[in-house]
Amino acid sequence: MPIAELNGQGIYFEDSGGNGRPIILGHGFLMDHRMFDAQVAALAPEFRVIRWDARGFGQTRWDGKPFTPWDSAADCVALLDHLGIERAVVGGMSQEATARCAWR
Repeated sequence: MPIAELNGQGIYFEDSGGNGRPIILGHGFLMDHRMFDAQVAALAPEFRVIRWDARGFGQTRWDGKPFTPWDSAADCVALLDHLGIERAVVGGMSQEATARCAWR
């Protein structure tokens, strides 16, 4: 169970590994990383697929403080940095699509 300590949170993530182009996926509201099971199965043979649980969802250890889409975008960037990934295809839906729009 990979947990990365990022921005004061214990961010849960799964990484398919491999040498393909990285794709990072952020789940929708009231969901978690598992919403992308079918996408990982389809994409992992050719891509490195990373999916994670946002603050307050799934297996991420969250401090319970309010957060914004900018915080979620910062968590995503911090996770990519933690994994040594400079560039990735970024996808999300619902709350995490909004967070991607907040990404600088």
